[in-house]
Amino acid sequence: MSGNVKAQFYRQPRYYNNFSCIGGSCPMNCCQIWRVDWTKEEVEKLKNTACSEHLKELINSSFKENGEKYMIKMDEKKKCPLLTEDNFCSIQRELGAEYLSYTCMIYPRKSILSGNTILSYCNLSCYHVMDMICNDKDCMILENYRPTAKKSGRATIDNEVDILNHPELKYRHQLFEFLYEIISDDSHSIETSITLGALAAHSISKLVSKGAYSKIPDSISALKKQLNNSEQIKKLEDIKPNYAVKFGFLNEINKIIIQSNVIYMISENGVISVNKYNAGMENFRSDFSERAFALRNIALNLLLECKMPFRDINYSIFENYCYYAAAFAAIKLFAAAIYVSGNDSEKDFKTSSSYISRFFAHDDLKVTQILDIFKNLNCMSPAYIALIVN
Repeated sequence: MSGNVKAQFYRQPRYYNNFSCIGGSCPMNCCQIWRVDWTKEEVEKLKNTACSEHLKELINSSFKENGEKYMIKMDEKKKCPLLTEDNFCSIQRELGAEYLSYTCMIYPRKSILSGNTILSYCNLSCYHVMDMICNDKDCMILENYRPTAKKSGRATIDNEVDILNHPELKYRHQLFEFLYEIISDDSHSIETSITLGALAAHSISKLVSKGAYSKIPDSISALKKQLNNSEQIKKLEDIKPNYAVKFGFLNEINKIIIQSNVIYMISENGVISVNKYNAGMENFRSDFSERAFALRNIALNLLLECKMPFRDINYSIFENYCYYAAAFAAIKLFAAAIYVSGNDSEKDFKTSSSYISRFFAHDDLKVTQILDIFKNLNCMSPAYIALIVN
């Protein structure tokens, strides 16, 4: 369910107000591969507007009906036919942004209603967003803001039936802020932070399974103290990668979800090579040595994109967290694959990470597919999360 809502608080990452489309200078293209839907009203407005003969011809040939909506007919390169040769939108260039579809006008901005708070953010599937968060340490700090008429995605709402069937939804924002605080803590590695988040999500899921919904706030307070245990954190920091487990899982992710040939760059005889993977990660860390915050910022934005802690309310909080951790692990894998050559690969890393974000953030069906991998491998536990992200 979505629409205009009233909220008490409004929060967004610091980068949000600085975002603007970079158009033809973007090395990716958000008007490619995806299905782009338009409403009938939007298409009719476009067709009834005075414009050049060239644009009118493009408009008349670029849409096809899809049930109650229209969709763009991508060309043979899976690219929107309305794009100019320099990758600008013909509609926006000639008529203005007000003639775009809602989807085209808003992307990559998104808003979700989390309890009594609206959280606004941008999707990492936009290259420029990925670029911003990899270059500004403080850009993921959440700040309060006053709502304006500026562009933002429609807020996703938990309806009354959802809350009746899942009372834990009443604590959506408290749980989100708790997880965000855990992942933000840079006093230890991002991998340790994600493992601590897994422990927290697992513990709260146990409460929910017992119907002890009212104990969630007290549990959050107790867990904050438990998770700051220095001995536990040291043990997590000392965890050694289990490559058989890690690569087995990630290979399934790639095979079923991403279907990319990139990981063959770090493979030998069809199997991911430990030496190549480690060499790629070493090159990545070297290139980002002065921006070690990049992976943490990506992980924080993924928390927003995956609508944590409830990406899909049909699954437990911990199951949703497993989905989130899988997204982060996939991005690390591609970082190693892209950087294994040792060349200047930053742009390719950001591009591939943006594509991975598309798979995890924009398709609800992916949740079941990812969780099926966890279940089929019988590895849905905080310990397993530690193994796949380290």
